[in-house]
Amino acid sequence: MRNTGSATYARIGGVFLSFFVLLPVFCHGSKEKGKEEEPVRLSVLIREKHYSSGLQNVFTKLELEEGIAVTVETIQDDQYPTVLHARLADGTAPDVVEVSLPSLHALDPYLYFVDLSKEAWIPDLLIPPTDPYGKTFALPLNCAVSINALFYNKDLFDRYGISEPKSWNELLESCALIVKSGISIVPLALSTTESFPHTLLADAITKVLGEQGARDLVKRATDDSIDWTHERALYPVLGAYLELFKRGYVNKHHRTARVREIIHDFTRDRIAMYFGSHLVADAIIKERPGINLGACVLPITENAQDVLTGSLEVQGLAVHKKSARVATACRALSVLASAAYQNSFFEEHKGLPAFRNTTSAVIPACLSALFKSHIEKGKVIQAIDAYAQAQNTPHRASVFPDFAAYVTDPAPTAHTMLHRAQTEARRRREPVQKKE
Repeated sequence: MRNTGSATYARIGGVFLSFFVLLPVFCHGSKEKGKEEEPVRLSVLIREKHYSSGLQNVFTKLELEEGIAVTVETIQDDQYPTVLHARLADGTAPDVVEVSLPSLHALDPYLYFVDLSKEAWIPDLLIPPTDPYGKTFALPLNCAVSINALFYNKDLFDRYGISEPKSWNELLESCALIVKSGISIVPLALSTTESFPHTLLADAITKVLGEQGARDLVKRATDDSIDWTHERALYPVLGAYLELFKRGYVNKHHRTARVREIIHDFTRDRIAMYFGSHLVADAIIKERPGINLGACVLPITENAQDVLTGSLEVQGLAVHKKSARVATACRALSVLASAAYQNSFFEEHKGLPAFRNTTSAVIPACLSALFKSHIEKGKVIQAIDAYAQAQNTPHRASVFPDFAAYVTDPAPTAHTMLHRAQTEARRRREPVQKKE
């Protein structure tokens, strides 16, 4: 009996021994499993006004599906640039930060941010935000802020037998037909809030110079090395621009007209065409839902590029190079770039999508045709006025000539306008004489 008991106790003891030996293994395994289930945390810095419900949705989705918990710190809009610069400089910036594109170069991206140029999602972008060397440092939230085009009232055009203008000469012919009809309709409206001084001129200069040429012009104007009389490419552009005014095709109060007035008159069939941002055109449609609005690309000269211009200063998410979680941050951006997450984002976010095949994004009706013909093909470049503004050029109105103001001169020409621009530029460069 004792032997049996001893054997029994020995067996029981062996079981308990085995249990206690294996217990640490089970606990260790359970502990590891707990680590895997616990979300990895990423910190993100965003402007307060840009922390939309769309971003909140995808950040929540990221934690539930990928185990990446995002802690967001929002900064007031006017304080954001200062705070971001300071925290990047002292190394306390979070894992991911919101940046403006393509003016990211002002932050020295090579020093502070991870190069994302080889990420798998880059080819899916409609308009890749690259620096002059072709590098991409952030995941854009939109492809553009606004797109410029010629918007026209299709019903008015049909009524008076006018076709969509495909060239500058056809635009002049369209304006002439409207004037000859005897109706009191402004052929083409421009507004003062579309600066430089009109989006029409900024668009034309950009298409003739090209994106890099426009940037070079901004640089020359900003550092006062420019001689406006030597800017030969501007002569035909200004000549065509002036022709609109000489023939009386533009609204008389183009320098004081407000966008609100343009929208009001357009929706009441007092304006046939408007050149400017699609945001204004979208506002026209919202005020008069039934209006039949067309849109087209407008080349001002024969050598103009077949592109759309606009403001590409969209917001994006960049990975802080000094983050301890660079790999996780890059993985999070890759997930956010996927079609599922982009569609989830645009269910609650307005604007033009950054990626192809984003089916939930609502494309404004006024841009649907141009979206397919140009935006989806990447035929969009930064307008010269948007680029100048992105450079934080001081006193932009004094750096660039107010060509619209020169139109009031008696019989101005491109030659006289550029000479006046150079005279004013020279006057600005002269040292101010102190009064004794």
